[in-house]
Amino acid sequence: MLPASLRTILQLGDGNQSPQEARLLVRLELVQFLSYMAVTATALYVAVLGKELGLSNVEIGTLVTGYALALLVSTYVFGTLSDVYGTRPFLIGGFLFSGLMLLIHVLVFNYQSFLFTRLITGVALGIYPGALFSLASKMNAKMGRFSAFGALGGFVGLVTAGAVTGTFGTRALFVLCALAVFVAFALSIPLKDRGQVVDRASISPMRTFKENLGIYVTLLVRHSGANLAWTFWPLYLLVLGANYFYVGVISASNSLAQFLASFYLADRFDGRKEFDIGLMLSGLTLVGLGLATNLAQAWLLYVLIGGIWGFVYVGGLRTVLDRSNQKGATVAAYNSVVNLSTLLGPMMATVLIEFADYRATMYVAAALAFASYVISKKLKT
Repeated sequence: MLPASLRTILQLGDGNQSPQEARLLVRLELVQFLSYMAVTATALYVAVLGKELGLSNVEIGTLVTGYALALLVSTYVFGTLSDVYGTRPFLIGGFLFSGLMLLIHVLVFNYQSFLFTRLITGVALGIYPGALFSLASKMNAKMGRFSAFGALGGFVGLVTAGAVTGTFGTRALFVLCALAVFVAFALSIPLKDRGQVVDRASISPMRTFKENLGIYVTLLVRHSGANLAWTFWPLYLLVLGANYFYVGVISASNSLAQFLASFYLADRFDGRKEFDIGLMLSGLTLVGLGLATNLAQAWLLYVLIGGIWGFVYVGGLRTVLDRSNQKGATVAAYNSVVNLSTLLGPMMATVLIEFADYRATMYVAAALAFASYVISKKLKT
């Protein structure tokens, strides 16, 4: 039996689950942990691998943008389908396909092969998120805690990534992350569907978006700015004096802060208030990142914005899930907005970097965060 302290940490549900259900929730949490570990670590080092291949800033930007577009479409399509056909096939198939695609990264040798690999990887990684969150919601998992273990996976992945890339090279990281996703695949096999599937005729994407328009628009503006800033974030850290190891460690500390905020705080307050407060604090922190003059200042502020993102993401997610019984479609729409921002942000960054430096990306991101707060107040329902 697990120690009482560990059982408390791993308790994702409302406390009313049977022992068997509780064990399945722990399994679901481990799947969430491993998938985020792989995705977060590899996404950060795409720019670094691109530089090793001799790609330009514009080419690296298109890699990130193309991946984000594929992920956007895949997440929404497969998340909505999981409401109709059940979650299990999308979990098992998604993790298996994703593991294979991450492994194929070791074979990229030029811009064309890298771009093709990132596009197909985006499709693969979009298959399972809607099904995963839908199943967690149907099992009465606490969304703050469930999301927190994704952030914890990101933390562990990035710490490991710094050590792996510094010792064995960037390509070795993709092998390690592929293995993590294969373990998630194995863990997902016993997971069964919960609740009733939704009749295809009752699925209404437009209704899902209209119900949560204020959240979706606000999140799109805020997170597009954030992704604009993070497109060249590893290179900004290198300019400030970091090496590959510290790129991983600094980025990992952001995920750790997100985990702590999501796990201990995000379920305690009103979701919409968390969301709005996080928007304003995001703008202030991004201004600070633009003004940073050394690595220590950037590190501290990056840790802070990790916790703030935990409030924004979980607060918004709790708000939209409380309004809908189409869990898969709702989560798919929410994550599609997040993924759309990962498309728009790098596009803006690719244009901006031709006329400005890395600091300018922080200031533009801050302006968009402040604008999102205003939009949130205007569209609040």
